[in-house]
Amino acid sequence: MIINFEKNISKSFFILLLQPSLYLPVKSIVYFVITVVLFIPFSFSLNAQNTQGKDFWLTFGKNNNFFATNADLKIHIASGGKFTTGSIYFTHLGTLQEFEIEPQTVFTYTLTTAQKQAAYNTVMGITAFSIRIETDNPVTVYAMNVANAFMDATNILPVSTLGSKYRQISYTPYCFYFQVLDAYAVIATENGTTVEHNGGEPQTLNKGQVYYRTSATDMTGALITSTKPIAFFALNQTAQVPNGYEYGDPLIQQLAPVETWGTRFFVPVSSQGKNITRVVVSQDGTDINVPPGTTLLSPTGGQSTLTGLQAGQFVEFEVTVVNKGCYITSNKPVGVCTYLPSRAYTNSGDPAQCWLPALEQTTPAILIAPFVVPAYLTSHFALVSTPTVTKKNTKVSIGGALSDTLTGGIWVDNSTAGMSFYAMPLTNPSASYLIDNPAGVIVLCYGLGDYSSYYYLAGSAMRDLTAAFFVNDFHYLELPESFSCDDKIVFRAEIVGLSTIEGSLRWFINGQEEDDARDQLMWEKSLAKGVYDIEMRVRFENNDIVSYTSTLTVKGLWIKIKNVRY
Repeated sequence: MIINFEKNISKSFFILLLQPSLYLPVKSIVYFVITVVLFIPFSFSLNAQNTQGKDFWLTFGKNNNFFATNADLKIHIASGGKFTTGSIYFTHLGTLQEFEIEPQTVFTYTLTTAQKQAAYNTVMGITAFSIRIETDNPVTVYAMNVANAFMDATNILPVSTLGSKYRQISYTPYCFYFQVLDAYAVIATENGTTVEHNGGEPQTLNKGQVYYRTSATDMTGALITSTKPIAFFALNQTAQVPNGYEYGDPLIQQLAPVETWGTRFFVPVSSQGKNITRVVVSQDGTDINVPPGTTLLSPTGGQSTLTGLQAGQFVEFEVTVVNKGCYITSNKPVGVCTYLPSRAYTNSGDPAQCWLPALEQTTPAILIAPFVVPAYLTSHFALVSTPTVTKKNTKVSIGGALSDTLTGGIWVDNSTAGMSFYAMPLTNPSASYLIDNPAGVIVLCYGLGDYSSYYYLAGSAMRDLTAAFFVNDFHYLELPESFSCDDKIVFRAEIVGLSTIEGSLRWFINGQEEDDARDQLMWEKSLAKGVYDIEMRVRFENNDIVSYTSTLTVKGLWIKIKNVRY
């Protein structure tokens, strides 16, 4: 049998509906549908725990020393398999721009002069310089800020993935003929949102308001907290990467909240051959592990040790294609950004910043909209990372065409991480690219020219990683439709960065507690063919109870049926 999932939210219960509930041998002839409706006790919508969504907020920061009128500000929106309608709302102007997108295509919107002035932050303080994008079907959204050869781009995260705790990850601002600053911006998604920087200086924002903060020094590691979910953008006006290497560019990247940070990372490398990676610590007593021979750099404010790091501290590495990327692990959650370095460091491109999700954030399919900007840039790539053993299962569909294997590059395998990466050229700016692999992928996008570049997260999951469970290494939100009943079913809990009390971890199957599994981070069980509701409940020291529920189908010799005749 097959299950058609319709996922919704509830704070206290879940319901399983089967219509009808039966199994059929291969030669049976039937026509019916089985539907499972899950009501999950969770804090945000399950179908939006990735970079795709229907509700987004964004803002732009100052690019180098340019005024808003000198900047070219663009929004890129990629549609999936459905005709999509939407709107772009400019909070400061109070105006709405409606749009339509054909399936598997890209809608590009260039801001007018008035709209640029209403979304471009230059002075520290509170404004209404925000943009809200809403659509009737899930899309992915990206934004680019270009002024002459100064540019960078970012993905835009859906509201459902936002949080209330962030740390700035940026770089030392590069001051040459005029003053440029490190900066970030937060956008309130609800009225009455209080935002604090390092525990002080509270700022109260209403929905759509922006707090733009600047500094003459690198703010990497600064803790930004809020009373309600906010969108957070790192917006360094110009930086050299690494410090002291000629040629600078703005660094623009929306960052993910701390609860999505992880402990395992695989860093791919662009066609420059060597990139820079910065790791920021979220908790005291953090140890970071990298492969032997990895070059540890010494940027301003960075640490020279990988052990005993304190919250807000950071370290920085050089990552090369010669070493086939870099596998990073830590004993506590960390946040990672990877950078394209300055031209003087690699002989091509300029600085650009990209958020790098943890390997816990891989997802089976990613919809991307490539920025193929002709001016200043000569090449554009999707940098795809996936497990090595299943790398050849990675497919791409361009503009709705049949899925095919990746072309135009070569796989680079990292045996330590068990991961591989592939730089796939992007050539069609009007078509959406759907990249998929059942084993999970993370996709970054970048573009290079002699003196310009951009780099951004193209797509990944954006799960809350404070607690979750896995079945045979599949995250509970992405379980395959069935497991063979001959396979061993192994359950694994992951509780990150939070303390629990004795008796606080419990496992349930079909509502009945598995007594032998209490407080077990990993246990296994043989299951006969059937459908099972599996739930993990965790009680933390503050007495918060979080319940994670999913449905597992175990099949043996039984066929799967959905709206078909046999």
